Amino acid sequence: MKKKSPVYAALDLHSRHSVLGSMDHGGKTGAWMRFATEAETLRAQVARLRQARRPLFLTMEAGALTRWASAIVRPLVERLIICEPRHNRLINSNPTKSDEADVEGMCLLLRLGKLKEVWMGTDRTREIYRALVYELLNWRDAQRQLKALIKARYRQWGGAQASRTKSFFQNVAPAVSPTTAWRRRAPDDPAPLRSA
Repeated sequence: MKKKSPVYAALDLHSRHSVLGSMDHGGKTGAWMRFATEAETLRAQVARLRQARRPLFLTMEAGALTRWASAIVRPLVERLIICEPRHNRLINSNPTKSDEADVEGMCLLLRLGKLKEVWMGTDRTREIYRALVYELLNWRDAQRQLKALIKARYRQWGGAQASRTKSFFQNVAPAVSPTTAWRRRAPDDPAPLRSA
């Protein structure tokens, strides 16, 4: 039995409308389908490409909707390739910029094996962990900016400069503390009055 050649398809995702196109192993392009970006419509359009009973390789550029779309189409295709859009722009610099031209270029690059693949996991807990780590890093950066702003305002108002080796409280707080102030008195000073 002769092995069937795959169908190379590309999906150009946008928030309202998306474009799906295909190309066979010989380079002949199929019909372009422009449809609303909805889960059921996307599933139906990709399933329609599978009706030829040939292996389906699908590519899409990494973007805001890629995780959502990949979760929908991954079970329907033999291979899903999520590619780097900046790398594709360098290779596929088409002067007539349109969605159909982008899809045709991505199909051609997929057929030639010239796409730079981007890893995108399927494990939901790992995605949540990754998002939490990035949120923690954002909080850290925001805290660093806030501390720098507070220090700048404090210096602007003529506050004491903190040294590079000690913290502010190690420099200023011991001199101000009432418990350490009476201990630093000279030996000939009378003891402070204590009320009982």
